[in-house]
Amino acid sequence: MINTTNTLTENVWLLQNKLNPFPVAGQLTWDGSELSLVLGIPAAESFSGWVAKRLNADADTLKERLRSGESIQLFRSNREQMSVSWPKSMAGAALEVETGGAEWLICMEYPSGGAILQTINLLSGRKKAKAWKAALD
Repeated sequence: MINTTNTLTENVWLLQNKLNPFPVAGQLTWDGSELSLVLGIPAAESFSGWVAKRLNADADTLKERLRSGESIQLFRSNREQMSVSWPKSMAGAALEVETGGAEWLICMEYPSGGAILQTINLLSGRKKAKAWKAALD
């Protein structure tokens, strides 16, 4: 059952795919009925052309908009408009959202290199993801 009472907001990182080492910062929000993913100023530093391509937009224009302080909404969907899954390969610390013809891989913690730091981030990400899974499943 979908949680329709609690609002959740989390700073997250987008990956092009499970092997992409260049995450893009974003903010994920569940307001009890809709899930949204927004990019803000922090995304300008790591902005990548793959995000623009998914949005069918010009990468330089989007990067400039982000640098100027504009927020860019990647999606806003109610539960019926999206599919949410929790990839086992990401150890429960990430979710995949399919909506509007695009798929978004969203990590709850910064996916870093190095075994020790990555293990710590996975544990922290799994803890954060539990609340999201309870709200979205």
